[in-house]
Amino acid sequence: MLATALTAVLLLGGIGTAHAESPAPAPGAVVVVPDHWTDPATGHDWTLDPTGRTDVSDALNLWLGRGLIDGTIPAGTQGAPTVVQFPAGAQYRVEYGLQLGSTGVSRAHPDVPRYRARHLVLDLNGGRLFQTSTAVFQAGKPVVEPRKRWGVQLLKIRLGTDVTVRNGTIEGSHATLSDATFTPHESWIGVQLSGCTTCRLQDLTITHVWSDFVYLGQSLDPTEAPGTIVHNRDIALDHVTMDVNGRQGITTNDVIGLTVTNSSMHHIARFAIDCEPLAGDVVHHVTFADNVWQDGRLGFMSVQAARVADVGDITLTRNVWDRGHLHITVAAAFSRPATILYRSGLVITDNVSLDRANPARSAVIDVRGWRGVVVTGNHDFGNNATRALALRDTPTPTVGGNQFVGFRP
Repeated sequence: MLATALTAVLLLGGIGTAHAESPAPAPGAVVVVPDHWTDPATGHDWTLDPTGRTDVSDALNLWLGRGLIDGTIPAGTQGAPTVVQFPAGAQYRVEYGLQLGSTGVSRAHPDVPRYRARHLVLDLNGGRLFQTSTAVFQAGKPVVEPRKRWGVQLLKIRLGTDVTVRNGTIEGSHATLSDATFTPHESWIGVQLSGCTTCRLQDLTITHVWSDFVYLGQSLDPTEAPGTIVHNRDIALDHVTMDVNGRQGITTNDVIGLTVTNSSMHHIARFAIDCEPLAGDVVHHVTFADNVWQDGRLGFMSVQAARVADVGDITLTRNVWDRGHLHITVAAAFSRPATILYRSGLVITDNVSLDRANPARSAVIDVRGWRGVVVTGNHDFGNNATRALALRDTPTPTVGGNQFVGFRP
C-alpha cells in the first residue's frame, strides 16, 4: 500500500503552519504524528507526548479530527490512502481512547469536531496505544469519571470507509483474566467498529482489555442520512493477536462480510466468539479461517439468532485449538407458539483441537434450528459421558469425516 504513497513524509510541528520548503500534502502522503501542535481554532498549544508519561487523549483526537477537516492531514483516495504514522515505537497514553471518525460532541471527547475517516491508514509503527487508569464513571453514588459514562473504547472507528489500523499494540489496564460482565468496566472495549465499510485490523496485538477485544455493531448516521442504520460491511482481521480480557473475544453483533484469518486468541473470560444481534442487526458472510486459539470460560462460540435480527452464512474452517475444544453453540430463534425461525448457512470444516489432556465433557458442536449445516473433517477429544454432536432441527445436514475421539457413539 505504501508503494502508492508519495515519498514525502510530512512532520507537522503545528497544524495549519506553512513550511515553504515542504509541498502541500496530497492523497497518499505519510503524515507523522508531531510532538506538539497549535490548535488554530483556540490557539492552544498541545503536546503529544510519545513517551506515555502523560495522557494525550484530547491532544491526539483533536489533532487528527481538525487536521482531516482543514486538510492539513490530506484526504486520501481509493488506492491512495493517507497514512497517519506514529513515530517509531511511540507510546501514546489514551485514558479516554482514540476515535477515527466522530459524530460530534460526546462525553468522552467533548471537543472533537464531527468528521468521517475515509481512505486512511493508521500505522502504529511498532508503537502502542494504552491506558493505565481503572477509574470508572461511578463508584457508588459519587460520579468519579463523567467522561466514562458510556465506557472506554481504546480505539473506536465509527462510520469509517477504507480504514486500516496496523502494526502495533492496543493495551488496556486490565491486569488479569476475569469477568467484567455486569460491572462498570463492561463497555471498556479494545477496538469497536460501528457502521464501517472496508475496514481492516492488521498485525496488531490487543491485550489486557476489560471487555471485548473487538466489538462489531451497527451505527446510526446522524449527518449524511439521519436516522439510517449503517451496518458494518467487509471487515477483516488478519494477524491479530488477542490475549487476556474480561468479556467476549470478538462480538459479531452486526456485520455483513467479516473475515478473521491468521490470528490468535487466548485467555478469554466468556465466549471467544459471541453473536447476540438485536433489532435491525444483520450478521452474514462471516468466516473464521486459519487461526489458533482456545475456547473461553463459557465455550468457544455462541450464536443466538434473535427473532428481530437477520443471521446466517457462518463458516469456521482450518482453525486450531491449542487449548480447549471447539464448543460451538448455534441456535435459531423461536416464535410463539413454539415455531422455529430457521436460519441458513453454517459450515464447520477441518478444525482441530490439540487438547488431549483435558477432554471435552459436553457436545463440541451443538446446533438447533439451522438449514444448510455442514460438519466435516473436524477433530476433537472428549469422554464417553457425551456425544460430540448435538444437531437438532437441522434438516438434512452434511456430516462426515470427523474424528471425535473418546466421545460416546
